[in-house]
Amino acid sequence: MEELKKTEEIYNYKDMSKFDFKDKMSKKMGFNYISWADAWDQLKLMHPTASRKVYETTDGRPYFDDGKTCWVKVSVTVCGDEEIEYYPILNHKNAAMLIADVTSSDVNNAIQRGMTKAIARHGLGLYVYRGEDLPSIDLNIDDAFSAAKTVAQVTLSQTEFDSLKEKVK
Repeated sequence: MEELKKTEEIYNYKDMSKFDFKDKMSKKMGFNYISWADAWDQLKLMHPTASRKVYETTDGRPYFDDGKTCWVKVSVTVCGDEEIEYYPILNHKNAAMLIADVTSSDVNNAIQRGMTKAIARHGLGLYVYRGEDLPSIDLNIDDAFSAAKTVAQVTLSQTEFDSLKEKVK
């Protein structure tokens, strides 16, 4: 009887990080995101033995809490390399939910989103999340010009500044 040779998967972060999801990205609440199904599909095409794990509390709940809000803990393993993501359970406005308001659907959504981010930690789609942890700056144009005027007055006359302001608008 012929011995079957096992093909060994090779995990290469650099190769996974080159995959482009741009045709499968969506935008919600100002954030780009990849559907969990698209992320999982691509991962399994590249690494058929990849697996995920949803961690549970000692009493079997698939989410953890601090008495006020809650989160899930999900991992994805590729070729023996486990990446863990702690993902908050969020409402439709991407704000942490109070534990009393959490439903099983909210937990499921957090698990899928956490899994997608754990996949990204392996490089697959990570670029989508760059900058999401940076604070947004809400500055209207008049405030921006007011701040710029203060700085510009050191070197520009009022006429030069007004001319510059008109060009930018």
